[in-house]
Amino acid sequence: YDVFLGDSLVCEDLRKRHFTFNNLDPNKTYQLSVLTRDRQGKESMVTENCISLKSGAFLGLLSDYFDGRPREYGIYEPSDKWEGKRPVVIYLHGHGHYIWPFMMERYFPQKAEKEGFIFLMPQAFEAEQGQPAWQPEYYSNWNDFAFIDELIEKMINENDADRERIYLSGFSNGGFMTYLT
Repeated sequence: YDVFLGDSLVCEDLRKRHFTFNNLDPNKTYQLSVLTRDRQGKESMVTENCISLKSGAFLGLLSDYFDGRPREYGIYEPSDKWEGKRPVVIYLHGHGHYIWPFMMERYFPQKAEKEGFIFLMPQAFEAEQGQPAWQPEYYSNWNDFAFIDELIEKMINENDADRERIYLSGFSNGGFMTYLT
């Protein structure tokens, strides 16, 4: 990957999944571009407008093993001004949607900062026709219910989340999954 901030190349030939920008003005909009190359040399670039974080806040695309499988999720943790146990809002995307870069440009991270909640956006596996979709375990060979449950426990144990204030929301296929959960 090559990473650009505006017109400036800030990292060339990046091979790791995490990259941190330092010395950005808080709450300022920046244009971020990522140029990727496949093994045949074909290039693709994605450009998004992103708002820099407040001091102590964290926005990331993380991956961990759940039910023996690698799973990804986006997380926004609000800035240092929030103390104590925090509520968690989990948003399940619709059929065919990917969480990244969706999380960087949307409403929820800004709302999470304003209200002081942890925001999670888990990624569904690709199901039919290579499209990500939430599926009850009786339709697939993985368990999305267990993934969501384990993710909640992870937030409680590692991120000081309030067990009594866990909220689940979703759109389309994700909304249907909230009904089943």
